[in-house]
Amino acid sequence: MRSSVLLSLLLLSACTSNDIKPIEYYRLQAASEPLPAVLQVTVADYLQRPGLMVAQDQHGLRAASGHRWAEPLAVGVKRSLSTDADKPGQWPHILLHIDKLHGSLSGKVALEARWRLRCGGQKVATEQRTQTQQQQARAGYKAMVNSQQQLLAGLRTALLESLQACKASAG
Repeated sequence: MRSSVLLSLLLLSACTSNDIKPIEYYRLQAASEPLPAVLQVTVADYLQRPGLMVAQDQHGLRAASGHRWAEPLAVGVKRSLSTDADKPGQWPHILLHIDKLHGSLSGKVALEARWRLRCGGQKVATEQRTQTQQQQARAGYKAMVNSQQQLLAGLRTALLESLQACKASAG
């Protein structure tokens, strides 16, 4: 009996080895200044999970089990594009949808987004989209998130250009 208890304890300690890695959480950096617009952000269904997404091939995606977003991605994207400054009065409205934001086994990071912009008293919103990708500077999830941050900075520039064109046409 004593040997069976000892064997059980030995097996139990093997199952609880120290090889289990802690989960790493990532958060996109906040924008330094607000967009001059009211911004609403939605993300594709596959991005509404905590794991960072990695394309396995042309059709397959995998959520990284040990690498997760620290908050819902839509919240992080909104904060990375604009601060939550109060916007009294009539401001342009941007409805932004992220269709794709993931890395790949080859180290390419992709962003696809589309947005509707309603400026001033316009009844019809203008629609635009962007599709871009870049190679990660190095391997790893931290580098992937850094590349995603850079792609979102490019998206912010495109949104600002859309806002400038909207304001110019309105008045």
